[in-house]
Amino acid sequence: ISQEAVVNMNLEVGAATQTVSVSAEAPLVDTTSGSLGGIVDEQKVANLPLNGRNYIDLVLLQPGVNLDANRPQGEATWYSANGASVRSNYYTLDGTPTRNLYGTNPASMTATALGVDGVREFRVITSSLSAEYGMAMGSQMVIVSKGGTNSFHGTLFEYLRNSVLDARNTFDADPTRRLPEFIRNQFGGSIGGPIRKNKTFF
Repeated sequence: ISQEAVVNMNLEVGAATQTVSVSAEAPLVDTTSGSLGGIVDEQKVANLPLNGRNYIDLVLLQPGVNLDANRPQGEATWYSANGASVRSNYYTLDGTPTRNLYGTNPASMTATALGVDGVREFRVITSSLSAEYGMAMGSQMVIVSKGGTNSFHGTLFEYLRNSVLDARNTFDADPTRRLPEFIRNQFGGSIGGPIRKNKTFF
């Protein structure tokens, strides 16, 4: 997402019998922009544990981003970037502004966001924004959704968490005492494919 990476290398003509072997890739260094932030790619979105499957929680991995814990549980993630107000963050999904009723996050009225199956990657820019961004003095969250293909594909999932899988506290004095009952099942799925082959996808 909006990456300008420059790698400068000096190459010299060698002898015909000389072999040059490269054992690692050169690190990408952004020398064209002073913006600070980070990218959460598709692999991280899919593999990192998310309680509630809310990809917005991954914003908290970025330096300078703090959770606003004063909000009630069940609401979407409210956070502050570098001390700015929780209402100072701006969100775009494929270039379209997406903010909730309160202007604090890209969640719907039911406090849910686009599922992790629909997010390809996102970039959080926390400071020194370039001229293409604006509308807020806090962070910019640029989200890119997954596109469909010429073949139909989909996923089904169930995330299970309950007290049967929990271990008892080591310091619990009463070995006969059971853990409090806790049951959480999250079911869902996604589907994608062509609307018009080689033209339009969902």
